[in-house]
Amino acid sequence: MQKSLHLLCVTCITTLLVSCGSGKGIDARLDATKGYDANFNASVIKALESASPQQREIFLGLVEGLPLEHFLARYGKEPTVKEVANGQLERYIAQLQEEIAHLESRINSPASELQSIVQKISEANRKMESISGEVTEIKQKDWDSSHCNSSGCVKKYAINVKINAPAGITFSKLPCTIEIKPQGATAPFTIVENCGGRPGGDYTFEIADKEAISFVNATSKIEFIRSEARQKNGDSEEYVIPRRPKEIEELDQGKSRLATAQASKKLFN
Repeated sequence: MQKSLHLLCVTCITTLLVSCGSGKGIDARLDATKGYDANFNASVIKALESASPQQREIFLGLVEGLPLEHFLARYGKEPTVKEVANGQLERYIAQLQEEIAHLESRINSPASELQSIVQKISEANRKMESISGEVTEIKQKDWDSSHCNSSGCVKKYAINVKINAPAGITFSKLPCTIEIKPQGATAPFTIVENCGGRPGGDYTFEIADKEAISFVNATSKIEFIRSEARQKNGDSEEYVIPRRPKEIEELDQGKSRLATAQASKKLFN
């Protein structure tokens, strides 16, 4: 007698269901009178024939690896698909709610520094939202014969950029992407650079091209990877937006899984 529903069984059931067409769906009863045997597999296939693909995937994921003794103790020998799915989901939801409550208690504890970090992250995010940048000038650089070869001459252009940073922040690193699209061009020139670390926020970058390009009425766009921005702190360097604590990440993940589980439960009402 099989003691748990293994992946191989679940895979076989999923494959067989592809060719099925009718059944009683989630209200059909399963046959576990002799454990996880051929009769049980057949009853699952029969029950899920008319279930939606989403219901099938959720149900099979819920029972995969479930020990037989737990299945029988919780649901008996002939439960419906709905009873098993709801039972498993209720247990999972209760577990998630407990984990979330524990994490929230740790985060909100007066003795914890996590709330202070969360507040700093929020404040830093607000500051970083005010970053802006603009291309102030595009001009062709002086060039000589060294810029030419058998395939033609390369024209080089200086791109002057002004970065407006939030008050009180001097970036040592601010990853940025500058896109400049000449009028009539099919694709922009893209420059990936560090827009931090220079006094005044004035930058000059280069682009080169062999075509006769006119940058009159060119459009430009500057985007920043704000999460990677860094600033000097004495002799060291630190992220402008502090890294999210592990507990905050776990809390967000737990809430996301809870929302998914609650939505799944509605499919078995």
